[in-house]
Amino acid sequence: MIIKKDVEGLGLIDGTRRILEFRTLTLKVGEAISETVSLDIETVYYVLSGKGRVGTGEYGREVKKGEVIYVPPEDVISLQQVGSKPLKVLRVSIDTSEETKRMEKRERFA
Repeated sequence: MIIKKDVEGLGLIDGTRRILEFRTLTLKVGEAISETVSLDIETVYYVLSGKGRVGTGEYGREVKKGEVIYVPPEDVISLQQVGSKPLKVLRVSIDTSEETKRMEKRERFA
């Protein structure tokens, strides 16, 4: 079990097995990011506040508080703040590589 008061930075360094990152991300008015997602990384964004526009490849749409964005391995995502308030999201990245799965299986049966 891992317990931290501040969730910023929870990840492999803290002893998690598959969570690479668990943190909040805030985009100020007009800010945007473009992230390349690795072959073995799944990422989920949960919109905590504000509005944004998310795109993967040719697909894009507006997102708002309470919505979830799932980004499968091998996708590239762009996220842009829209509106008058900052966009705040919770980002969770998970390692889906076969090596991680094998390590988990060995530990369960050890």
